[in-house]
Amino acid sequence: MPAEPVLLKEGDYDKIFKDTFKDLNLVPFQVFKGELPAQDSVREYDAFIITGSSASAYDDVEWIKSFIEFLKKVHFSTEIKVVGICFGFQILAQALGGVVVKNELGWEVGPTSLSNGMMIQSMHQDIVQALPVGWNNLAGSDLCRNQFSIFKKRYFCLQGHPEYTREIVTSITQFRKDIWSLEFYDSVLEKLSTVKVDSKPWIKMIMDFLSSEARVI
Repeated sequence: MPAEPVLLKEGDYDKIFKDTFKDLNLVPFQVFKGELPAQDSVREYDAFIITGSSASAYDDVEWIKSFIEFLKKVHFSTEIKVVGICFGFQILAQALGGVVVKNELGWEVGPTSLSNGMMIQSMHQDIVQALPVGWNNLAGSDLCRNQFSIFKKRYFCLQGHPEYTREIVTSITQFRKDIWSLEFYDSVLEKLSTVKVDSKPWIKMIMDFLSSEARVI
């Protein structure tokens, strides 16, 4: 679930993603509550989108373990496309042989410049330290080397949040103010007030990647 102020203002991830991807027929699953598509119905879905989460892909909890096993089965038994956003990228990498860790360089928050010349909103401390075998890194940032990866036209993964508006990131930043230094907090708010990100181009790239109706985890 999103941070409390975002939930109150913008709704849950289901609503945020439906507002972002208006042309898709999105069917939500609350994976952290143990909701997953039945294995015998997986092929009924055109694609999966895995959203952000406050959890870590390496957490030793039952729903994370079950989700990783589900993703492995989807990977080896189907050709279904998957989009991973932030935690979604991390859990896919973890499931398929990559390495996810807490970033020693700290949090990456707010408008973030990537090496491909694009900007994206960020809100993360975990990173994909090592990609699964065969995956290509298409962009990085000063704090996170692996920001963007597409694998065999099947996986589209972003560390940042194309679905996050300036207002959403501002609300989360204000909500989490006490976990950062005042200098860091002020610098994030300054970036949020002055720097524009490339949300629409990112969203178009995801839509082009899917190129068909998708349903969501």
